[in-house]
Amino acid sequence: MPALLLDIGNTRTKIAVSNQGALTLISYNKEITKTFLNTLIKKHEVQCLLYANVSEKDVPYLQSLNNKITIIPLNNQLILPFRNNYKSATLGQDRIALVSGATDLFGKSNILIISLGTCITYDIIDARNDYLGGGISPGLYMRFKALHHLTARLPLVSLSRSASLIGRTTEQSMQSGVINGIIGELNYIIREYKKKYKKLNIILTGGDASYFEPHINYKIFAGDHLALRGLQHILKLNYPDFV
Repeated sequence: MPALLLDIGNTRTKIAVSNQGALTLISYNKEITKTFLNTLIKKHEVQCLLYANVSEKDVPYLQSLNNKITIIPLNNQLILPFRNNYKSATLGQDRIALVSGATDLFGKSNILIISLGTCITYDIIDARNDYLGGGISPGLYMRFKALHHLTARLPLVSLSRSASLIGRTTEQSMQSGVINGIIGELNYIIREYKKKYKKLNIILTGGDASYFEPHINYKIFAGDHLALRGLQHILKLNYPDFV
């Protein structure tokens, strides 16, 4: 039976339909409405909806959808495809979905998942299928916004196709610092993880992944729609009839 999957992020919401093992991307939207979702539910004959939400906004429109479908929030009661060794109960739903998608891709192996979105997140799962934790740092646009909002005179600049090491204007200097800073961070963290974990699979995902991929000095795998794939994997474990 078809299921609708929602990955509700800080910047946008990603939607897909899972049907007979296939995953079909539907849309990227900043604002999702009850009418829009009900149209998708009717069109694809959806019987179930699983969602992960890391935004600060509640999603009351989900509770007023067609009452014939099963609505499932991603939570700690669901069976996960890995053992969660995180020391606190605050592991983000987006990271849970990403790690679940990674285990679906590679099974039991050492995996580093790097997601380049509003924040940059690093998540490590080992070959024993234990999720160990990772790191969080500011994302690309968060860094640009911080430079602008936390200073008196620095402008708000945007992404440049390339950033030279030496900036010859204030804008170029900010682009150099932010972009080259992230490139250096990515390569350093990957290098340190590779020292610790042998035969490490590295997955790069998120909205800014395609920009930074050419600047990474290691073999990586593109994790397109990894969180949605992870939600599908979780749904299969908990509600196999809906996959």
